[in-house]
Amino acid sequence: MRGPQRGIYDDALTFLRGDEANFVELPDAEIQPLRYLAASDHPYRGNILPLAKAAVTKVRGLLADLLDAERVKATQVLATHEARLETIPDFSTLSESARSQVLAATVAARESIQSARFVSGIRDRVQRYVNQEYPAQVALADRLVAPPPLPPPQAPPVSGQPPRNPIPEPPAPSPPVAYIPASSLQANCKLPYISNAAELDRWLDALRVAAEDELNKGNRITL
Repeated sequence: MRGPQRGIYDDALTFLRGDEANFVELPDAEIQPLRYLAASDHPYRGNILPLAKAAVTKVRGLLADLLDAERVKATQVLATHEARLETIPDFSTLSESARSQVLAATVAARESIQSARFVSGIRDRVQRYVNQEYPAQVALADRLVAPPPLPPPQAPPVSGQPPRNPIPEPPAPSPPVAYIPASSLQANCKLPYISNAAELDRWLDALRVAAEDELNKGNRITL
């Protein structure tokens, strides 16, 4: 093949190979003309090439809409968590630099989502933010809002004499608090699903036990 036919053929196969990770989100019938083209020994015969060309146009439009919708959902999740960060007590008293430091992970996640080519990549990025980066943001904000107290100043000793009342060393700092995402709590409940109010109560009781176990360890649970 030469000329326009070859251009259509190359474009269709490049699209098939480059965006295949997104095709799992679409009905297989929409992708099948591209697969027929790739498998054909004589793609220039019959209507194989025209159908593939039409499929490329349609699938590109479907994927564009799908990616836009997934980005909207992802940015809503980020916005919800960003709003929660700003409700941390005394968060508003932080300096602009400190607030930017806390929110840097949100900005990075938002940029990654906007540039992502694959639906699965957007979903994975959101999950990483919610399960790993957001708890770290909460912990950082907590530290910045309540920095450890400075040791009291010591009076300079009189020349040639030890200090009369030496000031004791400040206590060792407490270990940092761990923040556990609520989505990671494992309720020890053997129900395969919830179908009534009694089963709902049973699951909530198990979830409460899991949450209390983390709190008893000194951890906190992010929402």
